[in-house]
Amino acid sequence: MRILVADDSSLYRTMLKTLLEEWGYEVVLASGGEEAQRILESGNPPQMAILYCQLPGVSGLNLCEQIRARTQGYVYTILLGAADEENDVLGGFEVGADDFLSKPFKRFELKARIRVGERFICTQETLLKENQALRVEASQDFLLRFWNRKAIMELLNTELSRAKRLQTPLSVAFIDLDLFKPVNDRHGHQVGDEVLRGVAKRVSEAVREYDHVGRCGGEEFLVVLPSCTAEGAREVAERVRQSVADEPIQVGNLSVRITLSCGVAQWRPGQEASDLLRESDVALYRAKENGRNRVEVETTSQTEAAPVIEPEEENRSYLPDAAGDDAPIRKRTEVRHRLALPIRIWGMDASGEMFEQYATTVDVTTTGAHIAGIRHRLQRGCVIGIEHRSSRARYRVTWVEHPEGDIPGKVGVQLIESGKFIWGRVIPRVFVDSEAGLSQARRIIAKE
Repeated sequence: MRILVADDSSLYRTMLKTLLEEWGYEVVLASGGEEAQRILESGNPPQMAILYCQLPGVSGLNLCEQIRARTQGYVYTILLGAADEENDVLGGFEVGADDFLSKPFKRFELKARIRVGERFICTQETLLKENQALRVEASQDFLLRFWNRKAIMELLNTELSRAKRLQTPLSVAFIDLDLFKPVNDRHGHQVGDEVLRGVAKRVSEAVREYDHVGRCGGEEFLVVLPSCTAEGAREVAERVRQSVADEPIQVGNLSVRITLSCGVAQWRPGQEASDLLRESDVALYRAKENGRNRVEVETTSQTEAAPVIEPEEENRSYLPDAAGDDAPIRKRTEVRHRLALPIRIWGMDASGEMFEQYATTVDVTTTGAHIAGIRHRLQRGCVIGIEHRSSRARYRVTWVEHPEGDIPGKVGVQLIESGKFIWGRVIPRVFVDSEAGLSQARRIIAKE
């Protein structure tokens, strides 16, 4: 431990230096207040300071006050003064001194005060290390030891601010494991966790040393790539994809093959973090739609050509009335949001098998919704999930049309549980929009 001794008396400086070095401490000497001030303001200040109250230039009291005003590090401070100078004693403790020693002092008394200070410093360092460990623990995913969602988003914003300031490239890669749920269903969550750990290890080894990797959800990961263009990010993402797909992950005697899909996007001036994430998400959904186990890069033209939501104004609902004629039922103006980009739908079909499908169109209005294009046989009462970057929710199937065989042409759904936000808002409620759900539609329209 390094100790600063600041005293204008060469006798006391020599005596203190001799005693402290004899006890195993490293000593730094200063004969005046300004010299002591420079030492304390250096990049590596001593951990303890013994300061004479009446130092020339800058007094020991003033130095003590400056030490306590610092925000970094803690310097344990012992003031030296005359026994009959009550002002020195009171003033010293008021400005934050840890201890006071009167001149002349005894050898054992000095040693005892130093030992107390040393214990205090050791305790302080232990607490700082524990706090740092807790901060790291709070910012990491407990299973994979990647950054958690909050931490990776903070790192993205930090890197984005740097890219804006320096006008350097920045890219992100959004990763999602392909068909991971069947792994948990078939082998159990313990095996699933081990597979995730194996994937995390390969991802960590495949990215660059200064890239940031975070876990955004169950099997979703975000890689922030500073100073990296879209083409460079594609190379990194492709390396990650190959590292996971080339060899199965061993869990005991079990070999589990897993692949991943990845969407890459590069920051452009004028964009914010949400824009960058949205573009990488679009590319990820395109990778899923195009067969999985691939990397897609989102470009400006692709983003502009495929808007997230297409609003359409409608002034009436053309459901038949109670008399059965074709007269429209008039109701308030509604806005239809056609989710035109790939949407992930998962659930259980009529045979009891879990399924997952992409590239399905969903029309959502302020009063209702229906799904078109499901390729799986469903039945009334099944619960399915619908996930788009605008919302994530669980629905109960209320009717199914079967125009040809067992494959439905349309599926009515009733919202039963809203999920967390992804990038937009969650539609609050839906109703059945077909002849089969006519009575329910009439009830809702009547209430409006």
